Amino acid sequence: MSQKLEQMLIEGYQSMAEINLSIASEHYILECEVNDNHQTYTIDGE
Repeated sequence: MSQKLEQMLIEGYQSMAEINLSIASEHYILECEVNDNHQTYTIDGE
């Protein structure tokens, strides 16, 4: 495999990993907000 092609593949994998990481962290933050809202609702309901 040529050096340039290998470099392109590595950069492609890195950018994909960064995108996946940002999506995962956003999803995690959203889940935390939903859980927090759910907890406050249950406390208000009691």
